[in-house]
Amino acid sequence: MASKDSNGLVISLSTFVLLTIGLGVAWYMTWAHSADVQRDLVAAQEAERNSKGTIQDQITQLNSLKQLIGHPGDGADEVVAGVRTEIANRAGDGSASAQPLEQAMIKNAVDRDIQKYAADQRQKEVNTKADELAMAKANHANTMKVLQDKVSKIENELLDKEKSHSEQLKANNGLIDQLKNEKLDLQNKFTTLQTQTSRKIEELDNDIREKRNALIVLTQRAREQEDLSFEREDGRLVFVDQSSLEGSIDLGKRDELRVGTTFSVYKKNNSGVGRRSNEDIKGKIEVIRITGDHSAVVRIVDQAAGNPAAAGDPIYSPIFASGQKLEIAVAGLLDFDGNPGGDRDEFVRLVNGANARITVQISDDAKLVDQDQKELTEADPIGTLITGKTRFLVIGDLGETAQTQDSVRQALYQKMQENASIMKNAALNHGVYVISLSSFLEYVGYSRKNIAFTTGNKFPGFLANGGLSSSVSSSPRRTASVGGVSGLYAKPGRKPPESNGAISARYKNSTGDE
Repeated sequence: MASKDSNGLVISLSTFVLLTIGLGVAWYMTWAHSADVQRDLVAAQEAERNSKGTIQDQITQLNSLKQLIGHPGDGADEVVAGVRTEIANRAGDGSASAQPLEQAMIKNAVDRDIQKYAADQRQKEVNTKADELAMAKANHANTMKVLQDKVSKIENELLDKEKSHSEQLKANNGLIDQLKNEKLDLQNKFTTLQTQTSRKIEELDNDIREKRNALIVLTQRAREQEDLSFEREDGRLVFVDQSSLEGSIDLGKRDELRVGTTFSVYKKNNSGVGRRSNEDIKGKIEVIRITGDHSAVVRIVDQAAGNPAAAGDPIYSPIFASGQKLEIAVAGLLDFDGNPGGDRDEFVRLVNGANARITVQISDDAKLVDQDQKELTEADPIGTLITGKTRFLVIGDLGETAQTQDSVRQALYQKMQENASIMKNAALNHGVYVISLSSFLEYVGYSRKNIAFTTGNKFPGFLANGGLSSSVSSSPRRTASVGGVSGLYAKPGRKPPESNGAISARYKNSTGDE
C-alpha cells in the first residue's frame, strides 16, 4: 500500500516538474515575441505619425488649392468634375473643358473677348437702329399730329352736319308720320277696293269661263253641223298637162316652198277649203321642182275620175303657208300607209318637208313629248306648247281598250287617251282646229305609197311599161293602148272636150258639182 502511494507521488512530482519546465519555456518564448512586437509597434507608431504629418500637409495644400480655384468639395474627383463642368458652362463653345485649367482659362478669356467685341458691334448696330426708330417715331408723331388736326376739323364738320341732319331728320320724321297716316288710310281704302275688285274679278272669271265654254261648245257644233271653212287656199294650178300628169303652180322659192310638199286640189266652185267633208277635193299634187320665185312644177299624184285637175283649180295644204313656219300638234298612233308598223317617221318627214313643225305630240309609248322628243312633265304646262300659233291638232288612233285583252296595251291606250284629252282641252281653249288624221292627210294631198294590195282597193303603184310588148311605149306612165279608147283621152296633150253633164251617178254629189 505504501509503495503505491510513493509511485503516485513520484508521478505527480514528475508531472509538476514537466509542466513547470514547459510553462517556463512557453513564458520565455512569449516574452521574446512580445519584445519583438513591442519594437514593431513603436516603429509603426512612428511611421504613422510621419504619415499623418504628410497627409495633413497634403490636405492643407488641397484645401488651399480648392480655395484658389473657388470650388470646394469632398474629394479630388468631385472637385475636378465640378471644375470641368464649370469650364464647359462658362466656355464659349465648350471646347476648353477638356484642356488643363490654365489653358482653359486662357481660351475662355480669349473667347469672352471675341464675344464682347461682337456684342459691342451688335450694340452699336442696335443703337443705330434705335436712333433711326427714334427719328421715324418723331416723324410719325408729326404726321399723326397733322392727321389728328385734320380729324378734329372733320369731326367738327361732322358735328355741324349731324346737328343740321338731326334738325332735318326731325322735320322728315314729322312728314313720315303724316305720310304713314295717309298710307294707312290708303291701305284701308285699297283693302276695301281689293276685296270688292277680287269679288268682281271672280264673278267676271266665272262669267268668262261660262261664256268661253259655251263658245267652245257652239264652235264645235258649228264645225260639226255646218262644216264651216276657216282656211283659205294656198295657191292655184297655173297649167296642167294630163298626158304627162304634170303641171305648174303659182308658188315658188319666195314663198319658201320645198320640193316634196303636197297639196290637195279643190274644185273652182268649192264651198271652202279645209272643211270637215272632202267632197270638194278632186285630186292631189306633189311639188317636184322649184322653177322661180312664184312658180314650181308639180306631179299629179291622184285625181277624180271624170273631173281631172285643171288650170285655175285652187290648191291647199294645212301645213303650208307662204313665208311662214306653221305649227301643229299630234295625238295618237300614226298608221296610214297600209303597211305593217307605225308611220310616225313618214308623218314627221311630210310635215318638215312642208316647212312646218310639230310642237307637241303623243309618242307611240303614250308619252307627251315636245318637238325635240323631250318628255313633258306636270311642271310643263301644255298650254305653252299648244297656243294661238298652233294651226291644227291632228288626232290619230287613240286605241280601244275594250277591243284588246292585253293589259299592257290597255294601259297604253288609257294613258294615250288621257293625254289626248289634255291636248284637246288646250286646243279648244286657244281656238285650235281639231281634225282627224285621215282628213289632215286628205287636206295635205298625201297619197299613200304602200306596197300591200287588197282586192277591191286602188292599186298602190304603177308598172312602168306593163307587159313590155311591141305595142306599148317605153316611157313610164305614158303607156298607150293601140286599141280604141274613149274620145275623152284619145288625144294626149290637147284640152279635153267639155262634158255634156251626163256623168255616172257614182261621182255625183249633193251640190251637182263635178
